[in-house]
Amino acid sequence: HVGDALRRVPGLALARTSSFGSQQALFLRGGQSNYVRVLVDGVPLNEPGGVLDLGRITLDDVERIEVVRGPASVLYGSEAVTGVIQIFTRTGDGATRVQSELGGGSFGALRASLGGSGRVLGAQWSLQGDRHASDGVLPYNNAYRNDGIVGSLRLAPDARTDVRVMTRYNTSMYEYPTGSAGALEDRNAERTEHRLVSGVEVGRRWSSRVETRAQLTAMDLLPRTNDGSDDAADTLGFYGYYARGTVKRRSAD
Repeated sequence: HVGDALRRVPGLALARTSSFGSQQALFLRGGQSNYVRVLVDGVPLNEPGGVLDLGRITLDDVERIEVVRGPASVLYGSEAVTGVIQIFTRTGDGATRVQSELGGGSFGALRASLGGSGRVLGAQWSLQGDRHASDGVLPYNNAYRNDGIVGSLRLAPDARTDVRVMTRYNTSMYEYPTGSAGALEDRNAERTEHRLVSGVEVGRRWSSRVETRAQLTAMDLLPRTNDGSDDAADTLGFYGYYARGTVKRRSAD
């Protein structure tokens, strides 16, 4: 996950509430967690206002991560108070190749991926699907699942023009048995998320000193929290909770 890759960056701290897939907050240079803007190929992942849960952002198909420590709001907007983190996905080049991965470990951990990349008729492409899963560190109702697919396409109609299209979709589920006091007391509480990130960027170099770039981005997040009755007799007091949300973010630069 992205949080694992960032853990040793100087001046950066991470806090996770519980097991794999639980809420994870990012703090840079002592600032609040909503003071860091996080981008994937230029598309912001933050909700409006800067809030971002890093707990379910995976590293699949990631080529590199760049970190700017310090204020960068002049270039990246008001959310970049203490820094910017940009994630760049891979772009295919050369002959078509296929890569796969399968791994397992403690706590019922599973990681699998299958993807391909290459260049066809001048177009560079990349496509990968992945799955992360774990039973969690707590004795029951602590499973985590995360399935995703990411793809990108880059075209260069001529030596001065380039066009890139990318999209990334993740659906995840995290089960948590703990109540507000931290005790193991709930066997069916869970939180699910569906996140779709898309972006289109077009660039044109007019001369050695003049270049224009345009970018359109979209981020859709559907968070769901479910905690129904534990059984048919569970009808008194606080016995059921459901929450549905929709976050849509659009930007043009």
